[in-house]
Amino acid sequence: MRNLKIAMITLVLMFKVLDSFACGQCVQDKMAAVYDYEVIKTAVSQKHVVIFMGFQGSIVPDLESRLKILKLIMKINGIDGKSIKISMENASFSVAFDPERISYNTLLKVFSKNFLRLSLSVFPIDTIKSL
Repeated sequence: MRNLKIAMITLVLMFKVLDSFACGQCVQDKMAAVYDYEVIKTAVSQKHVVIFMGFQGSIVPDLESRLKILKLIMKINGIDGKSIKISMENASFSVAFDPERISYNTLLKVFSKNFLRLSLSVFPIDTIKSL
């Protein structure tokens, strides 16, 4: 009986370890939810950068929360307001920005600071820029 318990615990722990390896699918879903070809085409033609971000924390995925996030993003200088895409369901957003007005690193810091106001953390997923 003791060996059976040990085997069961080992099996559960193995599944926990295997479950912790991310396949990247959820990250791809986050990016796909806010991907807009026209935004990217326009941004690249203007030598702007499109950044895809994820967020996490306790937030109700409703219109009110979406508007709060939108306001936080729109306050940042260098952001193209027309490019903002938000997916509450996938906890992600994308936005084009002018790297001449705000650097990538500064933008990440501002996102982190602003999203903390909503008790959310943010993380970069990917960027697209012109060559």
